[in-house]
Amino acid sequence: MGRIKLDVGGTLFVISKTSLEKYPDTLLGKLLPTSDNYDENTNTYFFDRNPEYFNHILDLYRTGSLHMPHHVCGNSFQKEMEFWCILPRYVGDCCLNEYFKYENDQNSMTYINHSFDQLDYTDEECKRSAFKRTMRKLWLTLDQPLSSIAARIFNYVFMTVVILSMVSFVLGSHPDFRDQILTFEQLLWIRQNMNVEFFDNINLNNSKEVMFATTMTSRTLTNIDLFCMIFFTAELVVHFISCPIMKKFFTFPLNVLDPVLLVAMWTSYAFEQNLEFMIERKELTVIYQITKAFVVLRLFRFFRLVKIYSGLKIILLTLYASAKELFLLFISFVIAAVFFSSFVYYAEFSVANEFPTILSGIWWAIITMTTVGYGDMYPSSTYGHFVGAACAFFGILILSMPIAVVSTNFFEFYKKNMERERILKFKTDCEKQKTDCEQQKQQTFTDISSTSTESNKSDDSTSDNTCVTENSYI
Repeated sequence: MGRIKLDVGGTLFVISKTSLEKYPDTLLGKLLPTSDNYDENTNTYFFDRNPEYFNHILDLYRTGSLHMPHHVCGNSFQKEMEFWCILPRYVGDCCLNEYFKYENDQNSMTYINHSFDQLDYTDEECKRSAFKRTMRKLWLTLDQPLSSIAARIFNYVFMTVVILSMVSFVLGSHPDFRDQILTFEQLLWIRQNMNVEFFDNINLNNSKEVMFATTMTSRTLTNIDLFCMIFFTAELVVHFISCPIMKKFFTFPLNVLDPVLLVAMWTSYAFEQNLEFMIERKELTVIYQITKAFVVLRLFRFFRLVKIYSGLKIILLTLYASAKELFLLFISFVIAAVFFSSFVYYAEFSVANEFPTILSGIWWAIITMTTVGYGDMYPSSTYGHFVGAACAFFGILILSMPIAVVSTNFFEFYKKNMERERILKFKTDCEKQKTDCEQQKQQTFTDISSTSTESNKSDDSTSDNTCVTENSYI
């Protein structure tokens, strides 16, 4: 039986040639005397690799299964497998979890790092152009709140304006913050004597419709909204112009939302300043209602906080990564809701005025499965009680399973993000220490040079004095 001698990192290994030939698709299975690794003098094949890992590599040829040591870095062992041309399918079933754990960790970390990547100008661009340096300062101030003191201050101002805008929007629905433009009697007179479709469609029994038809937002709130719109418009324009790569500016969802929201805000503001023109045309009234509904999206500006609080970003990443589970939850809820609504419809068929249609039963099923229970609809028969109990029980089961997966994803992302922040802090501290060390060396060199110069001057002065003394003596 032929034996092969392998010198791996200075450690000699001996294995039968028959064992190596079991896996001809690997590097050891293709060894030939003509190989560059072969040493004729010692009759060995030399490989400059880690001998500790190689013991586990050889076990593949001896036992037919590769087992991954738990005390080594997964990345390092995978690179070792790549060097020896060993495919992952040779890894033993008992070690697959450990093998894929590294890949999963790497994928999670890459996903998080990619999510936190920031657009920025390159150092070469800033060195070549003073204009680029100015634009970079603008970009960092507007886009990265933690980049400087000025960026922090602007972010506080921006969030203050967002809060001011939201307060104005909320107060605009309260009667005390609206100016009367019509009395109720005048509204009745217009409906009776004028053919205006806008007023004819108002439900007089609906206090909200009457309020919005007879009042308008107070001048103070209108001015606040105008100020906020001007501020947000200027911020969006400067933000876009200063972007390092303009075509990537709208890859961030909030940057897509901002122009849509601003168009809606300016459009609704223009309609409110020309009420008579809007009221005369039904189409404009519909457009106004749509744009006014879009104004609610200003709430999403609070998500700018993701650039400060990474935990909020992790929540969004978790929801995105759990899209399949959430979709499964939605489908499960729809199926269960239709199932139980059909059952309760026929269980309550003999009860008058309860569950008139299966569609109304779907509402009841969803509220029951989520354990909310408004009480507006409920079964009263014995069969209906059984259906209601089963609906609540299965609702708890359906909710618990996907939510467990979502919470696991959140914990995993949160842990990886904490690791990422520690690594960034460590690298920043190392760079700072390196800079301080270089400055200290430079200062030491300067002090030595200064001392040397003063010493030379002193020597020159002493030499001059000696010459003067000698001349005087002569």
